[in-house]
Amino acid sequence: MDLHKKPFDDGTQCKLEIFESYTEAWLPTFIMQDAGPICIFDIFAGPGYDKNGTAGSPIRLLRQVVKQSGYIFQRNVQVCIWLNEYMTEKYKFLVQACDTFIEEHEELSRLKKGQKLSVKITNCGIPEVFPQIIGHIQKYPSLVFLDQNGVKWCGDEYMAPLIKSSRTDVLVYFASSYVKRFASRDEFKRNISFDLSGVQNIKLQDVHRWVVQQLQKRIPQSCDFRLRPFTIKKEKNIYGIIFGASHIRAVDKFLNLAWSLNHINGEANFDIDADEEKTQLCMFEEKKLTKLEQFQHDLRDAVLSKNVRNNKEAYDFAIDHGHISNHADEVIRALKKEKKITFDDRSPKCNYNQVYKNKIVVEYHIL
Repeated sequence: MDLHKKPFDDGTQCKLEIFESYTEAWLPTFIMQDAGPICIFDIFAGPGYDKNGTAGSPIRLLRQVVKQSGYIFQRNVQVCIWLNEYMTEKYKFLVQACDTFIEEHEELSRLKKGQKLSVKITNCGIPEVFPQIIGHIQKYPSLVFLDQNGVKWCGDEYMAPLIKSSRTDVLVYFASSYVKRFASRDEFKRNISFDLSGVQNIKLQDVHRWVVQQLQKRIPQSCDFRLRPFTIKKEKNIYGIIFGASHIRAVDKFLNLAWSLNHINGEANFDIDADEEKTQLCMFEEKKLTKLEQFQHDLRDAVLSKNVRNNKEAYDFAIDHGHISNHADEVIRALKKEKKITFDDRSPKCNYNQVYKNKIVVEYHIL
């Protein structure tokens, strides 16, 4: 089914909002670092708009460049965008859509004229385009969007080089149902680098998280590359985004975006674990913990057992468990208020800026 022949549904809109919102957070980070050329790759770009004229990912990327145009000139940074669309008809529409959008926005025209913006659009398949882009990805700070047939990118042929790229953030979008439906086929197995035999026992809504767990197991412990899932429900189907990055600040940004979209679990555009039901008291059963409550319980135990001893360890604990720094901060504050611990500072300081940027260490002492 070609999703561009009809208006984007709610699930596709959610995916596009995540792509655009993460671009909005990602761009200024590297623009302000004077990092030299910074690159964005959208490998399954589509025609630019849906049937109703709703912007697809390429136009949304350009929208975010418009917002940052002043800083791009000020910092003298070059932004390189590489769009690829395999279908020839869509490729033609994509070229026209991007050319028109740039012409209609003076900031983009000025950036291109001043060689601060380059937009390359290609009409290739995966085997042809990947060798062309991987050298750039490994050399420059890069944001990579992989849409359609995204499961293929989970194989070693593609994932291994991306994992080795220290300044690369990746968002892969794929259909969970494809994994269950085609897992037993030899041609599918050849594209996947882990054992798929257990997937048939996994509920469809959990397949995406299961795939992320299998991939994370294959990443060497010496590698800082972290993966996080975000599951998207589209009517009766389940899709997912896999986010991957080596830098903890990138993971922090993605988690903050995910939790802003869903305050219940920060992991899906629906109540994937039925956490709302767990908030209801039951006279005859022990109350089940929500994802947030379970994290609070686990972090409390880790602090009181001295497995988490300071703000850095508390912050890392939150990130590794798919939570934002505020969640860790609330637990540490509560422990101090309960006189379970003490620390020599006004706040727990378990956030990225204090831990990694300012290098502040706050030790937590058990009372």
